[in-house]
Amino acid sequence: DTADKPASKVTAYDEAKKAAEAAKTAAQEVINNDNATPEAVQAEITKVNAAKDALKKAEDAVTAAATTTAKTQLEGDKAKLDEAVSTEGKAPESIQAYEAAKGAAKAEVDAAKQAAADALAKGDDATAAEVQAAKEKVTAAQGKLDKAKEKLVDKADKTALTQAKEDLEAALTPG
Repeated sequence: DTADKPASKVTAYDEAKKAAEAAKTAAQEVINNDNATPEAVQAEITKVNAAKDALKKAEDAVTAAATTTAKTQLEGDKAKLDEAVSTEGKAPESIQAYEAAKGAAKAEVDAAKQAAADALAKGDDATAAEVQAAKEKVTAAQGKLDKAKEKLVDKADKTALTQAKEDLEAALTPG
């Protein structure tokens, strides 16, 4: 299946297939030639085998190649690792806990970003396995960042407490 595969791999496969068809036709001509020499037969066997090997290699390259969709998804997932997280309105201790958890995950996040960058840098030569392995690292790193974000807690709304305290003060003040 060549759908969503790199154009360069599909083109190479199509060219190998055409060459294999030509080798098949040439071999049939030698088969049909009653005057063919043993050398001519051997030469065609060599050509047919070479065409068959080239076709298999091109087919394997298409099969192994990462889809454009998978590479685009990896690129998007990698970008999410760099998304800024707002700590505005969060409790100071929760911000410290978040920063500590984020720091603990830094090496894994950096390794995931590098794995994704390496796979994406290969372009059409990136294999599905390489892209999948990078995606798994990115997903795991994102999980650690998400766990770090869970440590962020909103500052408490103290409006009601302030009002209750003021009401109590008013009640305590003789008047």
